[in-house]
Amino acid sequence: MKICLSSPAWTRHGTTWCRGYAIVEHRCLEGEALACYFDEADTIAVLLQKLKEANGMFAVVKDWGHRVALAVDRVRSVPLFFSSGGPLAISDTPYAVAPLPAQRDLASLCWYRASGAVLPGQTLDRRVRQVPAGALLEVETSTSRLCSIWRYCSFLCREEEASTATTDDLSTAVEHAFANLDSSVAGHPLVVPLSGGYDSRLIACLLKEHGHNNVICFNVGTPGSHEHQTAERVATRLGYEYHFVDVSKHEVFSPDVLRSEDFRRYSLYLGGYTNFEWLFEYVAMRHLLRQQVVGVDAIVVPGHSGDFLAGSHLAKGGVDNRCSARQLALAMAYRSFEGRSNWKVLRQLHCLFAQKISEGYTPASVYEDFIMSHRQAHQIVNSSRVYNYLGMQTRLPLWDDELIQFFRCLDQGQRKHCQLYLEYVHGVFRHHGVDYLRYGGDAPKPAASLVRRWAMQLLPSALVHRLRHTTSQTGEPLLAQPLYDELSSLGYYSFWHQPLSSNQIISDWYLCSCGPMRWGRPLILTAIRPPNNGVRLPCQFLQIYY
Repeated sequence: MKICLSSPAWTRHGTTWCRGYAIVEHRCLEGEALACYFDEADTIAVLLQKLKEANGMFAVVKDWGHRVALAVDRVRSVPLFFSSGGPLAISDTPYAVAPLPAQRDLASLCWYRASGAVLPGQTLDRRVRQVPAGALLEVETSTSRLCSIWRYCSFLCREEEASTATTDDLSTAVEHAFANLDSSVAGHPLVVPLSGGYDSRLIACLLKEHGHNNVICFNVGTPGSHEHQTAERVATRLGYEYHFVDVSKHEVFSPDVLRSEDFRRYSLYLGGYTNFEWLFEYVAMRHLLRQQVVGVDAIVVPGHSGDFLAGSHLAKGGVDNRCSARQLALAMAYRSFEGRSNWKVLRQLHCLFAQKISEGYTPASVYEDFIMSHRQAHQIVNSSRVYNYLGMQTRLPLWDDELIQFFRCLDQGQRKHCQLYLEYVHGVFRHHGVDYLRYGGDAPKPAASLVRRWAMQLLPSALVHRLRHTTSQTGEPLLAQPLYDELSSLGYYSFWHQPLSSNQIISDWYLCSCGPMRWGRPLILTAIRPPNNGVRLPCQFLQIYY
């Protein structure tokens, strides 16, 4: 067995390796204390209970001789990878488990092309697997055989578990989450990526309420954007230092930034054969560090992901508890995924949803549970790892366990259009004098979203690209343009084959430059055919997990 943990943040005690922090009984455990906490578990049942009680961002490796236990936190903020065959190899980077070049997993490539991320537990390299969010795995050391898997945290809910709540109930859960945050930051300066939306604004307001004055806020984009104007008003009103990172300035961003060796290392780090890298956070924080606006001792507190917990994806997908598994699959493929889904992806989604609905879980919670373990873990939460790459720590107070459980069991009527959450945040904003409407207003528009998604799927991609890939106030097309030019020079894009969004450009670039296509032809020129034995779930592991 080989254990190769690349980050110096890992701590060992006895037969246990740990990284990160956890709040246990109102105490913040880090380093040696966290390793001791998990090392006390002498059986898998005790370890599972300790994982349920640990509230934070962490990963655990525990060696029991012939078997090894692997676990990550509820949203996979610290990834763990292991080999899929032969003597067991474990690492926090997939490249230490199976060296480059990658051996492509065609089923995972289909999912990546459709959604920008692989299925939980899978990677783009068939020799490597990963630990899904909120899961505990037991793996045999001699053969890498997956013996058992337990999900100790999910968003699944049965109808009898649902209940109504008040804004006071939500306020209590939020206060507990920020009390946990207070105990874990220990006087560090804090940095808030502040947008024009509500989640990051709520973070800034509650930090003010809890007496945090050493706070720096920043926004990234182009001058005149609504996001920048709103973020500046909020920071000024709260008395926080504010910085705007203008990506149109050459000293902030130039194509050379994305051609640098550091950016390719960052892409490998963040992609990890599971998803693509993010540009906004990398360009902005790299600039702020170079200008010495912030230091590596600061802790970044992003606003991920209050809108998801509150129910925004239900409105976006037009999903409720009357939906069938087929309707959930279509909603996921055409209203949540950005890429072009095919019949194989749809069939697998239908199988996954039908299985969980047959077990008695509500359709809405099945839909959101998949988003939590897939999109939220692999893309949204994973984007915060850019700060770890740059040597900083992160905290995600809106992913506190008490908040997850609060919204998991909240009555669907109060989650429709984020009703309870919006009522609560507007009350907080009025108290602080920052109750400015976000761009586009409050109410999600599922009908408009449906029309837009279907148009993206049905219209020629060249036309969609020209309609969408225009000048943006956020600067997203500007940041992605060098990657688009590089892919076009490789023959990846043509007049009739164009990306549907900037995210798809970044996703395609990762495949060609850092992913499993690095030593091959561009993916669009390589035919992907289903295996001879027909379409099925990628492996037995997925059937166990879901």
